[in-house]
Amino acid sequence: MKKIIFVLCFIPILLFGQEDYEKLPGYVDLSELEGLKDADETVEVFITKPLLSMVASMSSSEDSSLSNLLGNLALIRVEKFSLSEKKMEKVKNFIDRVSKKLNKEKWSRIVRVKEANERVEIFLKNQGKHVAGLLIMALEENKEAVFINIVGR
Repeated sequence: MKKIIFVLCFIPILLFGQEDYEKLPGYVDLSELEGLKDADETVEVFITKPLLSMVASMSSSEDSSLSNLLGNLALIRVEKFSLSEKKMEKVKNFIDRVSKKLNKEKWSRIVRVKEANERVEIFLKNQGKHVAGLLIMALEENKEAVFINIVGR
């Protein structure tokens, strides 16, 4: 009975809290990574607007700055996975394609690191005076890849 009540409490969030994140200016399509994640070690985090809004309202009395920040976010997505040598080139090519696409779409590259075994690229999408998106792509050769997309304002 408790399980049914718990599920019923979340139906409104699931039905009415859906947002088409792909249409937001700070969203980056990372779906191509699905074919690259056959790794034993994988972390996926997908925090959407309903949960962010709930945490924002719960934290408003204790930390209004945090509450405002979380209330203006629509999505936090993290993809981290271990990487085999044979998938390395595909991930590098993916990072190159995404970087070129973001440059064409007027994202600002704020960090670029290329070292012997590491690569990091961080992009910001500005919309007026606000940041609409952040993308972090990090690769440690023959070890792991990390992609983080934060969407909001």
